[in-house]
Amino acid sequence: MDFGGLLTPPTEDELRSVLESALPEDVQTAPRSKCAFEPLWQKFVVRGRQFDQQFCHVYARRFAQLREAIWAAARRQWADQLAGEVLEVERIVQLREDAPSVCVGVLYKQMRLRHSVIEEYQKELGISETMYPLDDYTSSEDTLEIEDDSGRMRLTGDVGSLPVHALSTGLAVALLGKMTEDGEFHVEAWCTPGMPEPLPEASLSLKDNSESGPFVLITSGLSFGGNSDPLPASLLVDYVAGRLGSTQDRVNIGSNICRVILAGNSMAPLDEGERLRDRNLPAADQERIAGPLYELDSMLAQVGRRVPDIECKPLRRPQLTVDLMPGAEDASSISLPQQPFHRSLLPTACRYPSLMRPPNPYEALVENRHFIGTSGQPVDDLLKFTKTKVPEDADAKAVGVSETEESVSEVLDVMERMLSWRHLAPTAPDTLPCYPFYQEDPFVLENTPQVFFAGNQRDFGCRRVRAPNGGSCLLISVPKFSATGDAVLVNLSNLEASRLHFGVSMTME
Repeated sequence: MDFGGLLTPPTEDELRSVLESALPEDVQTAPRSKCAFEPLWQKFVVRGRQFDQQFCHVYARRFAQLREAIWAAARRQWADQLAGEVLEVERIVQLREDAPSVCVGVLYKQMRLRHSVIEEYQKELGISETMYPLDDYTSSEDTLEIEDDSGRMRLTGDVGSLPVHALSTGLAVALLGKMTEDGEFHVEAWCTPGMPEPLPEASLSLKDNSESGPFVLITSGLSFGGNSDPLPASLLVDYVAGRLGSTQDRVNIGSNICRVILAGNSMAPLDEGERLRDRNLPAADQERIAGPLYELDSMLAQVGRRVPDIECKPLRRPQLTVDLMPGAEDASSISLPQQPFHRSLLPTACRYPSLMRPPNPYEALVENRHFIGTSGQPVDDLLKFTKTKVPEDADAKAVGVSETEESVSEVLDVMERMLSWRHLAPTAPDTLPCYPFYQEDPFVLENTPQVFFAGNQRDFGCRRVRAPNGGSCLLISVPKFSATGDAVLVNLSNLEASRLHFGVSMTME
């Protein structure tokens, strides 16, 4: 008997026949949508990292990159004043007493409740009381200062002209006012650079009432290896693989999902006692701590195996790709920009071309739609050190608005302000760890995205804001999946976002 044919690899036609027979009939007749893709996150990938430079260079480069835009915004907003007696002062040291002036610089916020580095070091040594993190570090005693390469000056003004509660360290702003005899600058008005123009390559046209996609699914906070129920995550994997849902769902939605973005915290956080502190661990403890990585690797490998591309050659990239972003709890650097997962951490999943490992922040063109997003750290940090409302009104709860709705509204308010400030992480490096960049600040927004998302938030929310040149930006608060079971589906045709819930029952709003 001749068994030689059993050892030969299958032909492309034989492989396609096997794959088609393994899929439901409705999926066989509805091939997955194809989406053009161009990664734009290269500027967030740090090569040849060095940590001997000072963080002051980050602020210097940020100010240099935004200086022209700030002056342009100031001249537009205060054109009448500048045409009169108000002076344009290029450097803070050139301000004159009682002379109405416009100056630009970077803000620094003095905060009484903020922990100092010395206090944190004393806590590490055990010679001071334990410091507990706060959800809100703002107080009525906070003050603002403005600085440039020539000096620093304290700012004064009422809440209407200088909203200390809403501003943070690291913002590049323009101020209208005058210097007092005490050497302080009394602010009468302020302005930010404003939203930049959309990316020229991005398509700005929207299709009305288009429900056929293609779609991008965004989720965050899967927390593999934790104590949360694993059923919703399993349902999510089956759904994107086209094995879950009604025939209509699989044909109209499932087959039209061309990309999945996992926006951070895919691993469950370690307990404080389990965190590595320069000490050796027994093999059993190492296995237990590495458990979340094993589960994540297995899940991503399932997606790679379960999503065959029957329209393409076997070795080409599948049409559904998973973008795995690192988050605060993941096995990546703590400093922004967080670098991509190392392929050695995901040995099984990295065998499949369906997995891409972008950094955090994320930036890409998907079907000529400009996406920018983070795993949520910049938004969370801003919510700790700023307030979206005047402190006197913060305790006044809106009638008919739940605590969750108010929280989501604050997240979207912060994201909208980040666009106006033209910066993805304004509190870095002051209260948010980041790499000490020397030549440029990559977090400066050069273009307004069409989709701006923040992962690991309390609940789902979205808002559309106007952008220059007739464009718009869809702000998305992506909920933590392990806590809510919710993912976000973005329609690339009309740039509308909806919630997908995975659990005992699945609904779409």
